[in-house]
Amino acid sequence: MTIEFATRVDQLPSFFQMPCIACEITGDDGQATGVVSATSGLGLGSCTDHIEVTARVLRRLHNYELAGLRASFVTAGITPEPQHDRAPGEGGGGRLFLEVPVEAVRALIEEHGGEHTEQDD
Repeated sequence: MTIEFATRVDQLPSFFQMPCIACEITGDDGQATGVVSATSGLGLGSCTDHIEVTARVLRRLHNYELAGLRASFVTAGITPEPQHDRAPGEGGGGRLFLEVPVEAVRALIEEHGGEHTEQDD
């Protein structure tokens, strides 16, 4: 059973400095213009371009665990910055996808209904 949380967006005051989480994942240095909050109690800073994808992630996110957070953004369509500091298979004892064990990505895909034949590669 998948639980979806309600979300809302609050604008940040202009003097408040916070990075956009999606920009951080893509390797950009965008600044958050708002905070997307969920009824789960979690919230993330987002720039204007990433408000909707951040809200999609927060509707199903249960904690701030880094591997799950990054995998959630990848599942939502964010293309991560390539990792140049390690070769495939280095670290953690298995293949890594943006520093997330492949097993964690597969578990997240299964949690969200599994792979579908009509999806794009």
